[in-house]
Amino acid sequence: MMEQPRLDNNKVCVLSARKDCVSNDYLTNKLFNFFHLNGYTLTNSQDADIIIVTGCGVAQIFEDAALDVCNKLTTQYPDKTIVPAGCFVSTANIDGIRPRHLSKIDTMFKGNKSISDIPVGILGQTLDSGLPASCSDWQPVEISVGCANDCTFCTTKQAKGFVRSKPQDDIIREVESISKCGATVIKLIADDCGSYGLDIQTNIANLLNNICKAVPSIYLQLHYFSPNWLLKYYPDIDKTVWNKTLYLCSPIGSTTPRILKMMNRDYDPTAVCETMLAIRRINPGIFLNTEVIYGFPSETELELNDLLSLQDIFNLVLFYPLTENRSTIKHGLKINQDTIDKRTKYLFAQAQSNPRIKVRTANDFLYYQQGNM
Repeated sequence: MMEQPRLDNNKVCVLSARKDCVSNDYLTNKLFNFFHLNGYTLTNSQDADIIIVTGCGVAQIFEDAALDVCNKLTTQYPDKTIVPAGCFVSTANIDGIRPRHLSKIDTMFKGNKSISDIPVGILGQTLDSGLPASCSDWQPVEISVGCANDCTFCTTKQAKGFVRSKPQDDIIREVESISKCGATVIKLIADDCGSYGLDIQTNIANLLNNICKAVPSIYLQLHYFSPNWLLKYYPDIDKTVWNKTLYLCSPIGSTTPRILKMMNRDYDPTAVCETMLAIRRINPGIFLNTEVIYGFPSETELELNDLLSLQDIFNLVLFYPLTENRSTIKHGLKINQDTIDKRTKYLFAQAQSNPRIKVRTANDFLYYQQGNM
């Protein structure tokens, strides 16, 4: 599928097989901008010599969809070079660009700018406008790759390994540069912001406090902050940080301790909710987002309905069905699709009358349906 010779002077197409995934959007933009800033011609798949396909492996349907895109492109364009990129490359164990080894791009493609030095810009903008974004009102800043957690329903650790953090001084320099460019908001990008620093003898509280001290004019969006780390580090995070935080996503997973144990998540859901209320008391205007997973084996209707009560605390509660992937198979989680389908229908009905409830199924995240490209 992928040729090894170093490539140059080619027309390139960058396609994404997964939408609404911040990490995949970040990777897609970074690759797009790498080729643009190194003088390659960005074009469509029909006219390109090289096609980069980014995709996700967090659920089997996402991995299968990304592989399906790659296979169809290989069949349709046998003379083109198809390069898979993203976490599905790791979960499917195929040749391609893995998230922890982006430097492979530098060895594959000629260019004056290294992938590590490429700016990203607003997520999604490059794909819409055809030009890489420079500085604007908000910018993403990647702080780490990988995760320190080991959730039974998730393949992130399999795909990206234990957390690998960017040095704090490098992050602060990047935030300072973005601020000088005119941006007022940064979104911290990580598979889990809470895992930041565990590999380099620091932590997320230290990073957040130092960002706000170094660049007091900047506002924050915290993309994904696992509740176990939020509870651990909340006492060490300055109130100034919460006053400067516009958005926080902390995926509680479940409000039932028994199901959290099945998820291999060790925290008290009541304590998570109390911490969220404490943050809102500091900053009443903050947008609090959480994610829950329904359809775990033995989940009762009462436990499902208890998830709906999270709307009293969070501005948005995203419901995801338990979906088969390599991790759920490994941990023996049996998925009852009939039960999940019934609960999905019930939750959609609840969401129609409540804007704080949103149900997301796997097909919502696919740019390309299997069999349709």
